[in-house]
Amino acid sequence: MLIDSAPATKSGESINLQNEASLGRITMGMTQAQVQLAWGRPAEITTEDDNAGSTEYWTYNRAGETTRISFQNGKVSKIAKTQRLVSPAAVAEPTPALTESEMADQERREKAAERRFLRPGMTQVEVRGKLGPPSDRVLLPSSLGMADCWSYEPAPLDAQTLTILCFSVIDTRLLTIERTIKR
Repeated sequence: MLIDSAPATKSGESINLQNEASLGRITMGMTQAQVQLAWGRPAEITTEDDNAGSTEYWTYNRAGETTRISFQNGKVSKIAKTQRLVSPAAVAEPTPALTESEMADQERREKAAERRFLRPGMTQVEVRGKLGPPSDRVLLPSSLGMADCWSYEPAPLDAQTLTILCFSVIDTRLLTIERTIKR
């Protein structure tokens, strides 16, 4: 199911934006639903009105960065990232910048405790909001047709549990939850 509240200028562009959202990436032209699929609920939402119209801002705090996403006419019009300032006393050593995959891994580790709140029937957007992006995705045949299966690798806060979630490709609802202890 494509999440798109407004038709794109080209059908290929709409599919590409949907794929980027499914991979946890934000790009220009995405709808608010696609951004929420990619990164979950924002930490803050604000709106400003001026002569040009109304602009909505979504703010995310991820891996030492604050990202502010601007929406005009329901689509991403600007993405601004800023480093959070930290007092010199709080910084023992400079930390290297994280790659996008490292940020996703960190988010999965931080949200590991949320795995116990998963229930069949939840949407992909709800799951991504609780757990962040999956470690891996694969389409598999299931008794109910094709399933979009997401895996979450063990993290320190989840007792080394590999979690595999399979969603219906028709309505993107969670069908099965499989937890396996990795030793």
